Amino acid sequence: MAKELPYFKFFTGEWANGSITLEDYSVQGIFINLCCWYWSKQGRISEKHIRKRFKSDEEIDILIEENIIIVDEEGVVSISFLDEQMVESESRSKTNSKNAKLGWNKNRKKAQEYQSDLSQVYIIVLKYEDETFLKVGQTSGKISRRFSGKLIYSYTIAYQLFGKDVTKCESSIQEYLNDYRYTPKHKFAGHMECFNIKALSELQGYNFKQHDISQVCKHDFATVSQSESIQLTEEKEKNKEEEKRIRKEKELKVSELFERFWNLYDKKTNRDKCFKKFLTLKSEEMEQIFRHVPEYVLSTPDKKFRKDPSTYLNNKSFNDEIVISNGQKNKQTEKIGGMKIPANYNPDRF
Repeated sequence: MAKELPYFKFFTGEWANGSITLEDYSVQGIFINLCCWYWSKQGRISEKHIRKRFKSDEEIDILIEENIIIVDEEGVVSISFLDEQMVESESRSKTNSKNAKLGWNKNRKKAQEYQSDLSQVYIIVLKYEDETFLKVGQTSGKISRRFSGKLIYSYTIAYQLFGKDVTKCESSIQEYLNDYRYTPKHKFAGHMECFNIKALSELQGYNFKQHDISQVCKHDFATVSQSESIQLTEEKEKNKEEEKRIRKEKELKVSELFERFWNLYDKKTNRDKCFKKFLTLKSEEMEQIFRHVPEYVLSTPDKKFRKDPSTYLNNKSFNDEIVISNGQKNKQTEKIGGMKIPANYNPDRF
């Protein structure tokens, strides 16, 4: 195609009035480059190819979500205005005219039908630090893929609405919530479709099925009131902070215990490897280590006969019996690593 017709028609009026101009310049730039590549490849490219070539997942997700490009169930990409031009160009060839029209029209119809089957309107609650708000949008794929880029906000799904006329449904909901328009502190693709968290309670009285919606998925988050939703989000954040604090305290305690082990064992090889293994030990195993190490060290005064500490931990040698030359367990008290270790040594529990 590119050899027969090395250019495609670009109508400035259609571009200026099209939905593509509502997107960021980065999205527009990816699209025009994609069009050139699509034309040069005679429309034979897949979603996998464009993601690999352009390495701009967030922009590509927006193009798919806004139906600017269409991806069928096999991952084949379709750009409608270019497909039409290809059919027109192919029709000039008497021998290929019929097959070309049937082929391209079939592909476009298949892609559009697939798009309708998977299209959905989503309403999500976004949260970051002290900011909580709603976003209403539509996508032809998974919501997780729509927000696979670098989004600073975490999100929780409130509603998912599946059907054929999702564009009209999305516009209607946004108009219904127009008084609650909200501008996020941190911009992202789709930040113009956001609303105050108070709008969540307003949606409980909205008739979603007035549109051609085949399925309404209402998640637990959507059933709470405005104050409850904020409280729920805050509680989740507090729980996360508490879990993080406990985890740090545990890591600090384990680090201290490892230092004791490291000095007590007194054969300093593969420290990093040992530490990683030490982190995986159960508290009962750590206690057993501190009961076992002093006697094991006394039984191997020559370090070259003492196991490497990583081997000692990996093989769980702290469960082995210690036997000295006379066949008796070692009961003496000595200083090891600058520490006085009694025979009845018992480390502090933690």
